[in-house]
Amino acid sequence: MASASESSRRKRRGHSAASPASEAPDHTNDDANDDAGDATSGGLRVSKRHAPKIDPRAYQQVMAQVRAFSEQRFEQLITSVAQGFFGMASREEVQLPELRSAFFAFFVLGYRDQNRIRVLDMFRGYGFKPDANQQRVLDALSAATFRVVEITHRHEGNRQFDGRDILTQESLRFVDKKAFDTLIVGDAIMAWFMPSGEVFRPVEVATQIEALRLPGITAALRSLAESSKMKPHELLSRNPAQAFWTVYRGVNVLR
Repeated sequence: MASASESSRRKRRGHSAASPASEAPDHTNDDANDDAGDATSGGLRVSKRHAPKIDPRAYQQVMAQVRAFSEQRFEQLITSVAQGFFGMASREEVQLPELRSAFFAFFVLGYRDQNRIRVLDMFRGYGFKPDANQQRVLDALSAATFRVVEITHRHEGNRQFDGRDILTQESLRFVDKKAFDTLIVGDAIMAWFMPSGEVFRPVEVATQIEALRLPGITAALRSLAESSKMKPHELLSRNPAQAFWTVYRGVNVLR
């Protein structure tokens, strides 16, 4: 039976990552040499991305502009795409804030029209004139990838994680200080991850996955890839909505 402290750790299945403001890494203590060169953790080589760091205020400004652009220009499209995204959801689930945030991230970053163009790409070509910090946010969002990442190491000093993508086996370091209070090694997190400096950050919403559910979720994703005639590492980039619901149902089964 789980202890009381463990039960409390498991209360939140998903959390908003809409602003990285409270998640700025503290580089005054980066666990000594953890960030030197191509560090390894638990036998895994950690990917080092030297993208510009994201300014929290610029991130909020850009996301607000993207949301306004989407709602003003694509009201009917949002309704249509939402019907597909929430097709198997209950009426109560459709209203959940974390699922509304997950849909918004999918609509902006994952949905593509018949020409394979994303809403984010349309926004960038619309005439918005970003300043330097906002441009960095747009570039980071353009590079965001949808992943399920297993935690392989926790860096207590700067509250960062090392993780491994369960389908591509790529390793990466990421920051989500809200999740740091609840996730332990062996747990996992599902989100769109954007580069920021030498780490990655979740976009909009992150779904937490208990370690005991991860083997079943991994098997379900591999089965979905096989039935969709895709390689496992292609699934989350080519079919993010169905992959999202496969994981979400696996997280919440028997609750």
